[in-house]
Amino acid sequence: MVQSTSDTFPDPNAWTLEPRESASDISAFAGGLVPIVPPAWRGVFLAERWIAGRACVVQTSVSSTDLIVDAAFRTSFCEFTARFCYEDSEEALVAMRDWDGKSDPPGPWTKEAVTQRLGPGAIDNPAV
Repeated sequence: MVQSTSDTFPDPNAWTLEPRESASDISAFAGGLVPIVPPAWRGVFLAERWIAGRACVVQTSVSSTDLIVDAAFRTSFCEFTARFCYEDSEEALVAMRDWDGKSDPPGPWTKEAVTQRLGPGAIDNPAV
């Protein structure tokens, strides 16, 4: 999970929370034109995009760049239903651009961190 540097969102009235189907504890900011990432978190993510109604963001971590699916922001953390790890930031950004939101995202992701499934990029990667 991502730790926020802020305890609260600036101007919380500017965001509309709407529950997503099949996600009882997780909610996302609704609307395709509404930004996914709250202002207090803007420097944490490389990109954001609504994909088939799912809030997706790309974030760098210590060992990978992650495509995070169904991102929902709380006061001090981000919840999600899937996190696909890519070795390269450009590959994660291309996957976000090209993915239709169905099945798994394209490209050489090495691991889906929630389920620990290995992906196409893990075949030749002994570090995974």
